[in-house]
Amino acid sequence: MRLALVDDHQLFRKGMASLLDKMEGVQLVFEASNGREFLDRLHNSKIDLVLLDMKMPVLDGVNTLAELKKRKSEVKVVFLTMEADDETILHCLEEGANGFLTKDAHPKDVKDAIFSIRDSGFYSSPKTTQVMMKGLSKWKNGIRKPQISFTDREMTVLKLICLQKATIDIADEMCLSPRTIEGYRRTLLEKMGVNNSVGLVLFASQKGWLEKWENGLN
Repeated sequence: MRLALVDDHQLFRKGMASLLDKMEGVQLVFEASNGREFLDRLHNSKIDLVLLDMKMPVLDGVNTLAELKKRKSEVKVVFLTMEADDETILHCLEEGANGFLTKDAHPKDVKDAIFSIRDSGFYSSPKTTQVMMKGLSKWKNGIRKPQISFTDREMTVLKLICLQKATIDIADEMCLSPRTIEGYRRTLLEKMGVNNSVGLVLFASQKGWLEKWENGLN
């Protein structure tokens, strides 16, 4: 995984950089002190994931995410924050964030987040899960009531994504190519009108499917 780290507090950033440098399978490509510097350097660098501070001068994390979305960037985003209100977190998840980490997270949580996003497209911390569940009321209260039909294969892919299966594992289980699975993922995103796998999980939770799948039911 090729990473960028964006935070305006140099002491925290250097400590996190040291942690990332020791992780096998992780390459820290560059650091930046704000969202504008990150976006400028992104033109000449190939990265898969950015660890992005939420509150920064010049350009904060929320507006950096909006700019990435405008550019239709495929860079995954994990927000770093000490505290954020539920509405902000939910907004960022709906807009395409792939997860959140608190700045006092254990190193193992940082590693888990990085590789969970590599494998399944999202990372759900306890705080993120709590906010997602609260956010379901928006769907249940009628703000969003999509009537969508799915093929059997689309439902299978959705189920396995929501169970945080990696694309390659889904492909093996369904005897399909990873490229075909990614095609199904894109179709699901388009049908549901969501930005990433977090949105798929929200949708499945609202429908009551996720709880059944987690309990081993079809």
